Amino acid sequence: MSILLMAGIIGDLSIIQKFVLVYIFLFVLHEWEEMKYPGSLTKLIANMLGVDINTEQERASRIPTSILLLTFTITPFVLYNYPITVLPLAFLGLFEGLVHIFL
Repeated sequence: MSILLMAGIIGDLSIIQKFVLVYIFLFVLHEWEEMKYPGSLTKLIANMLGVDINTEQERASRIPTSILLLTFTITPFVLYNYPITVLPLAFLGLFEGLVHIFL
């Protein structure tokens, strides 16, 4: 959210930075959805593996995921002169979409 605020203050953004801002907003909504709605991906995978997890373990599993996703989003926002930095975001978005549709 701080990046969204910073972008509002800066104002003059490249198309890549605007794309990343939209992705960050969707990322925040996705993380909220993962923790608020029952049957998150963590529970689904735990059930597939036959492992029982509690709420603390489920919340802790979001920490490495959040660090990875923040790296994927902050990198192209800062290095907007290199369009290739957006590719991990694009592929991750496609992967997330497929996971949510088929699982």
